[in-house]
Amino acid sequence: MYNFDNVQIDRYVRVSTAAFKEIVDLVGGVEVLVPKDMQYEDKTQGLVIDLKAGLQTLNGDEAEQFARYRQDAYGDIGRVQRQQILLKALRQRMTSPTVLPKLPQIIRVLQSRIDTNLSLEELLALAGFGLNLESKEDLQMVMLPGRFSSPEEYQASYWIADQSASRDLMQTYFGVQPNALVADAGRDSVNYYEPPSERSLRGLRIAIQNATDDQYASYSMAEDLRNKGFNNVYISPDWSGVEPTTSVVAQRGDLGSAQAVKAAIELGEVIFESTGDIESDLTIRVGEDWLMQVDPTWERLPYDGPR
Repeated sequence: MYNFDNVQIDRYVRVSTAAFKEIVDLVGGVEVLVPKDMQYEDKTQGLVIDLKAGLQTLNGDEAEQFARYRQDAYGDIGRVQRQQILLKALRQRMTSPTVLPKLPQIIRVLQSRIDTNLSLEELLALAGFGLNLESKEDLQMVMLPGRFSSPEEYQASYWIADQSASRDLMQTYFGVQPNALVADAGRDSVNYYEPPSERSLRGLRIAIQNATDDQYASYSMAEDLRNKGFNNVYISPDWSGVEPTTSVVAQRGDLGSAQAVKAAIELGEVIFESTGDIESDLTIRVGEDWLMQVDPTWERLPYDGPR
């Protein structure tokens, strides 16, 4: 509980890879954009990963490969990001009318394959609640903010939590040490955030990812942000696919800053997940709506897959 600022955990669910694979197969697979070819073999674990780049429907075995791949610069953190992508894809697939009749079967798989202290009634209630979520903002996934350890600290590589940022995150999502202003307003402190100050906004470390076919899109976004007073903006490697909508990714769970940046660029949506640049406070994934804003005569080109 140390990393969670002593938040009491009274319910837990631990899902095995076997359960995840079986559920993905039950729902007919999940649609995921594989950003690059993924090949890896570990004979000691009996693990073989062989995925081709592209937008595709992964079956249970392929989804497990996608989740377990870690041969990139981010290592385990990249794996966490891919697991978040898979969970969102699975949740989206679960809302399909063809999948809803299979819900009792999925619950039976969960009962036999997972370790939890939730009752059957609680599992069913959570499943119903999750399926009734309507907006993207209702599903929020955040990784504890932090950094990789240095060789001087540990021989192995560890993710060191940023205690100050994690404490803010716990307050936002779980109501730990609620702000007095929240109490005065009579509001629930969970998922409440205060608008950031102008000074804190200017100091935000903002990564810009290009998710369009225009190679200059990220640079024009960066220039626009700097003109608006955001001083700590940098270009991150391109996103693997083309996105129609610009996303402000709340990489460290900072909802207030994400909403303020979205208002500043006057388009897009806020995404509550940790799939952006891990060195950033926020990541802006520049979509095609930005191209239409800077050039109304812009016409969309056919998308030919990952770049």
